[in-house]
Amino acid sequence: AFDIYGGKERVAMSSVEEVQQEIKKFGDIVKALKADKKPKDDPELVAAVENLNKAKEKLAEMSKPVETNPFARQRAELDDITKRRFFYRPAFDIYGGCAGFYTYGPPGAALKANIIALWRRHFVI
Repeated sequence: AFDIYGGKERVAMSSVEEVQQEIKKFGDIVKALKADKKPKDDPELVAAVENLNKAKEKLAEMSKPVETNPFARQRAELDDITKRRFFYRPAFDIYGGCAGFYTYGPPGAALKANIIALWRRHFVI
């Protein structure tokens, strides 16, 4: 296999594969215990299910996409502050809102007018 990450990808894949093998192993144990008609409160079955769930959580954590956008967290904060300071808000918000429509508050309208004026000065005149 072609390794473009200098060995790092191979290590990550092997650990993912190891976790998948653990999940299969714990799943087989749970299936065997259930096939033996063990009660749900049997300590051995409970422990096996807990191990299976932990392995699944570990796999989910490992396969989470890496956040590549450094501004993702800051965008949420910026959206919050612009709504609190009434630059904009969802249109008809008091009636439940309407998706995709926004109303500008006085600071938002002034900002929009300034941007349009700047654009006109640069491109039109």
